[in-house]
Amino acid sequence: CELPTHMYKGGSQLPRMRILQVTGAYPPTIGGGPSIGRDMTAYLLDRGHHVSVVTTDPGDGDRGDSDVYRAPAKRIAGAPVEPTFPRLLHRVADQVDPGIIHSYYPLPFYPDVAAAYASTKNIPFVLTCFGAWESSFDSVIGTLGFAYNNTLLRGTLRLTDAAHTLSPGALTDIDTYDG
Repeated sequence: CELPTHMYKGGSQLPRMRILQVTGAYPPTIGGGPSIGRDMTAYLLDRGHHVSVVTTDPGDGDRGDSDVYRAPAKRIAGAPVEPTFPRLLHRVADQVDPGIIHSYYPLPFYPDVAAAYASTKNIPFVLTCFGAWESSFDSVIGTLGFAYNNTLLRGTLRLTDAAHTLSPGALTDIDTYDG
Protein backbone atom coordinates (compact mmCIF):
# COMPACT_ATOMS: atom_id res chain seq x y z
CA CYS A 1 0.00 0.00 0.00
CA GLU A 2 1.59 3.25 -1.11
CA LEU A 3 0.98 6.25 1.10
CA PRO A 4 0.12 9.66 -0.36
CA THR A 5 2.81 12.32 -0.34
CA HIS A 6 2.79 16.06 0.09
CA MET A 7 5.20 18.94 -0.42
CA TYR A 8 7.70 19.94 2.22
CA LYS A 9 9.83 23.07 2.42
CA GLY A 10 12.20 23.10 -0.50
CA GLY A 11 9.79 21.20 -2.78
CA SER A 12 10.78 17.70 -1.67
CA GLN A 13 8.18 14.97 -1.53
CA LEU A 14 8.07 12.79 1.57
CA PRO A 15 5.66 9.99 2.39
CA ARG A 16 2.92 10.67 4.85
CA MET A 17 3.57 8.88 8.13
CA ARG A 18 1.19 6.90 10.34
CA ILE A 19 1.94 8.10 13.86
CA LEU A 20 0.55 6.62 17.05
CA GLN A 21 0.73 8.93 20.05
CA VAL A 22 0.47 7.30 23.47
CA THR A 23 -0.27 9.40 26.53
CA GLY A 24 -1.86 8.94 29.92
CA ALA A 25 -3.89 12.15 29.59
CA TYR A 26 -5.27 14.04 26.60
CA PRO A 27 -7.87 16.81 26.20
CA PRO A 28 -10.45 17.46 27.37
CA THR A 29 -8.31 16.71 30.43
CA ILE A 30 -6.79 20.03 31.45
CA GLY A 31 -3.05 20.40 31.92
CA GLY A 32 0.25 21.14 30.22
CA GLY A 33 0.94 17.56 29.11
CA PRO A 34 -2.49 17.00 27.56
CA SER A 35 -2.27 20.38 25.80
CA ILE A 36 1.17 19.60 24.37
CA GLY A 37 -0.12 16.24 23.11
CA ARG A 38 -3.10 17.94 21.45
CA ASP A 39 -0.87 20.63 19.90
CA MET A 40 1.58 18.03 18.58
CA THR A 41 -1.30 16.06 17.08
CA ALA A 42 -2.64 19.19 15.36
CA TYR A 43 0.86 20.06 14.08
CA LEU A 44 1.36 16.61 12.57
CA LEU A 45 -2.14 16.51 11.07
CA ASP A 46 -1.54 19.93 9.46
CA ARG A 47 1.48 18.42 7.72
CA GLY A 48 -0.58 15.64 6.22
CA HIS A 49 0.31 12.78 8.55
CA HIS A 50 -2.23 10.31 9.90
CA VAL A 51 -2.21 10.55 13.70
CA SER A 52 -4.03 8.32 16.16
CA VAL A 53 -3.94 8.81 19.92
CA VAL A 54 -4.27 6.14 22.61
CA THR A 55 -5.01 7.61 26.02
CA THR A 56 -7.22 7.26 29.07
CA ASP A 57 -10.67 8.59 29.77
CA PRO A 58 -10.96 9.99 33.24
CA GLY A 59 -14.61 10.72 32.47
CA ASP A 60 -14.27 14.48 32.28
CA GLY A 61 -15.22 15.36 28.74
CA ASP A 62 -16.33 14.68 25.19
CA ARG A 63 -15.08 11.49 23.54
CA GLY A 64 -16.20 12.20 19.98
CA ASP A 65 -12.86 12.23 18.12
CA SER A 66 -12.66 9.04 16.06
CA ASP A 67 -8.83 8.95 16.02
CA VAL A 68 -8.57 9.18 19.82
CA TYR A 69 -8.94 5.82 21.54
CA ARG A 70 -9.57 5.92 25.30
CA ALA A 71 -9.30 3.33 28.03
CA PRO A 72 -11.67 4.02 30.93
CA ALA A 73 -9.47 5.10 33.87
CA LYS A 74 -9.84 5.91 37.53
CA ARG A 75 -7.81 8.67 39.15
CA ILE A 76 -5.45 7.62 41.91
CA ALA A 77 -3.39 10.37 43.55
CA GLY A 78 -4.42 12.60 40.63
CA ALA A 79 -3.09 10.26 37.93
CA PRO A 80 -5.21 8.20 35.53
CA VAL A 81 -4.79 4.47 36.18
CA GLU A 82 -6.13 1.74 33.91
CA PRO A 83 -4.63 -1.79 34.05
CA THR A 84 -6.24 -2.77 30.70
CA PHE A 85 -4.44 0.05 28.85
CA PRO A 86 -1.85 -2.32 27.28
CA ARG A 87 -4.66 -4.33 25.68
CA LEU A 88 -6.16 -1.18 24.12
CA LEU A 89 -2.73 -0.04 22.91
CA HIS A 90 -2.06 -3.40 21.23
CA ARG A 91 -5.49 -3.48 19.58
CA VAL A 92 -5.22 0.07 18.21
CA ALA A 93 -1.59 -0.29 17.12
CA ASP A 94 -2.36 -3.52 15.29
CA GLN A 95 -5.27 -1.75 13.56
CA VAL A 96 -3.44 1.50 12.70
CA ASP A 97 -0.10 -0.14 11.77
CA PRO A 98 2.00 2.88 12.82
CA GLY A 99 5.32 3.75 11.24
CA ILE A 100 6.35 5.46 14.48
CA ILE A 101 5.13 5.52 18.08
CA HIS A 102 5.46 8.72 20.12
CA SER A 103 4.83 8.93 23.85
CA TYR A 104 5.11 11.43 26.68
CA TYR A 105 6.76 11.23 30.11
CA PRO A 106 6.67 11.86 33.23
CA LEU A 107 3.28 10.19 33.68
CA PRO A 108 4.55 6.63 34.25
CA PHE A 109 3.28 3.35 32.80
CA TYR A 110 1.98 4.71 29.47
CA PRO A 111 5.35 5.41 27.81
CA ASP A 112 6.72 2.16 29.24
CA VAL A 113 3.94 0.10 27.64
CA ALA A 114 4.38 2.01 24.36
CA ALA A 115 8.16 1.48 24.33
CA ALA A 116 7.79 -2.24 25.01
CA TYR A 117 5.20 -2.63 22.25
CA ALA A 118 7.31 -0.64 19.76
CA SER A 119 10.35 -2.74 20.60
CA THR A 120 8.53 -6.05 20.07
CA LYS A 121 7.19 -4.85 16.70
CA ASN A 122 10.44 -3.14 15.61
CA ILE A 123 8.69 0.25 15.31
CA PRO A 124 10.74 3.41 16.00
CA PHE A 125 9.87 4.89 19.39
CA VAL A 126 10.13 8.59 20.27
CA LEU A 127 9.77 9.92 23.81
CA THR A 128 8.99 13.50 24.77
CA CYS A 129 10.21 14.14 28.32
CA PHE A 130 8.80 16.92 30.47
CA GLY A 131 11.15 16.04 33.36
CA ALA A 132 11.62 13.16 35.78
CA TRP A 133 8.96 12.07 38.23
CA GLU A 134 9.54 13.29 41.81
CA SER A 135 12.17 11.07 43.38
CA SER A 136 12.59 11.24 47.15
CA PHE A 137 11.79 9.37 50.31
CA ASP A 138 9.78 12.28 51.77
CA SER A 139 6.42 10.92 50.61
CA VAL A 140 4.75 7.84 49.19
CA ILE A 141 4.65 9.47 45.72
CA GLY A 142 8.35 10.39 45.98
CA THR A 143 9.27 6.86 47.01
CA LEU A 144 7.27 5.42 44.10
CA GLY A 145 8.98 7.96 41.82
CA PHE A 146 12.40 6.86 43.04
CA ALA A 147 11.56 3.21 42.36
CA TYR A 148 10.05 3.97 38.94
CA ASN A 149 12.86 6.28 37.76
CA ASN A 150 15.50 3.72 38.69
CA THR A 151 13.77 0.72 37.09
CA LEU A 152 11.07 1.13 34.43
CA LEU A 153 12.19 4.58 33.25
CA ARG A 154 15.74 3.31 32.73
CA GLY A 155 14.39 0.41 30.66
CA THR A 156 12.11 2.68 28.65
CA LEU A 157 14.99 5.04 27.86
CA ARG A 158 17.04 2.06 26.61
CA LEU A 159 14.18 1.16 24.23
CA THR A 160 13.82 4.76 23.01
CA ASP A 161 15.12 5.54 19.52
CA ALA A 162 14.89 9.31 19.99
CA ALA A 163 14.15 11.36 23.08
CA HIS A 164 13.70 15.06 23.41
CA THR A 165 12.95 17.40 26.25
CA LEU A 166 11.20 20.71 26.55
CA SER A 167 13.86 22.38 28.70
CA PRO A 168 17.49 22.06 29.80
CA GLY A 169 16.25 21.17 33.31
CA ALA A 170 14.21 18.27 31.94
CA LEU A 171 17.27 17.11 29.98
CA THR A 172 19.31 17.07 33.21
CA ASP A 173 16.55 15.07 34.96
CA ILE A 174 16.41 12.47 32.18
CA ASP A 175 20.20 12.22 31.73
CA THR A 176 20.34 11.03 35.36
CA TYR A 177 18.44 7.86 34.39
CA ASP A 178 19.60 7.30 30.81
CA GLY A 179 22.36 4.80 31.46
